[in-house]
This record gives sequence, C-alpha cells and structure tokens, in this order.
Amino acid sequence: MISVCTVFYPWTKEIERTEELFDALIPSIQRCEENNRIELSIVDTGTRDIFNRRRKHDWINFKERILKELPTAKYQIADCLVGQKWHMSKALMIAAAQAKGELFFFSGIDLILPKGFVHMMDLFVGKGEVWVPLCYNLLPGQEWTIPEKPEEMNGWRVAKGIMGIRREDFYSVGGYPVEKIGFRVGIDNALLQKCSKKYKVNSVKCEGLFHLHHAYSKASLPGKIER
Repeated sequence: MISVCTVFYPWTKEIERTEELFDALIPSIQRCEENNRIELSIVDTGTRDIFNRRRKHDWINFKERILKELPTAKYQIADCLVGQKWHMSKALMIAAAQAKGELFFFSGIDLILPKGFVHMMDLFVGKGEVWVPLCYNLLPGQEWTIPEKPEEMNGWRVAKGIMGIRREDFYSVGGYPVEKIGFRVGIDNALLQKCSKKYKVNSVKCEGLFHLHHAYSKASLPGKIER
C-alpha cells in the first residue's frame, strides 16, 4: 500500500485552493494504474474555523465528499498550532501515523499524480532509497500536459513537500523534525538532509507529475481572513 500524505493549512489561502484537492489530486489518484494500492491520508489543521468564518464554503460535507471520492481515505482533524505558529511537522507526522501503507508519499493538495505513479514508487523507493521527483509547474486552468508554448511560470522544478520514502526508512531517521515549528521549506530541507546522509536520493524528472502554481492567490498571506 502507498499512502499519499497531505495536510490542510489553517489559512485562507488553503481554503481558496481546496477545490484543487477535488479537481487535481483526487482525480489523478483515481486515474492511476493500480490505484487500489493507493490510500489518501489527510490531516485538517483548522479549516473548519475558517470555513465557518467565510460562510460560503460547506465544511460540514467536506469529509463526506472526500470519503465519497476515495472511500479508503484517512481523515483527521488536529490542533497543530503552537501559540500563533503553525506546527507543520506535527501535522505531517500525524498524517504518517494514521496511514497504513508501507510506502509514504508526502504531497501538497495541489499536485497531479502521473498515471504510472504506483510503478514509479516501486521503482524509485526501494529500501534505503528516497524519491524527490522534479515535477512540471502548471498554471491554474492549463491542461494536464506540458504546454507547447510555455508561459513564464511553467517549467520543471522540485516542488516543496514532495518525497517518496519507505515507512521504516522514514521513522529510522526520525521523520519530520518536530522541534522545528514552521512551514514546508525548512522542515522539508531538514528531512532531506537527514535522508541524504543515510539513503540514496533519486531526483529525476517525472513525466506526468504536475504542480499547480498558486503564487498569485488573491488571499496568499496569513491574516487575510474574511470575517
């Protein structure tokens, strides 16, 4: 079993992007070959409060909608705030703990998996190996293919937060550094640094793996919550 582990941030920008889960990540899982080997593990770290503030979103049916699309999904609500700071490491460790797979793939909700995702995990995530794939950056609304005429933000990149790793290898290095309180870049780099000292890191272009660019979100900063 492969567990795709992801989290929701307690910020407005994530609420603006929740449809990416249903328009991108979940459909891409559903179209994967051998998708019976994939489960989705989600930790919700505070979206209910923001949904209620914004009113226009239907949080009550959010979990039900996920389970309708992916009945094997694991969904948990967790308090991952430390004072006014968000504890990303804690959220990801909870996602891993509730997952059942022997292989973990840590992902954002804005990722489109390739059809051959299961095969790629088997190929690049052997014992003592981690997979940090290069994905292609798409703009919202673009087709799930490399455009013939790329725009400025299109292109290959290492998307923060993406890593495939075996369960035992993940816990052998201590997982995400829970002593670090903050966001993806710092904790991802810390985990990769630990893994690179002990394991082989496979970092190659992954055809069909896309990241949805969101730098121009109209609510991309904390504190912009509509009350």
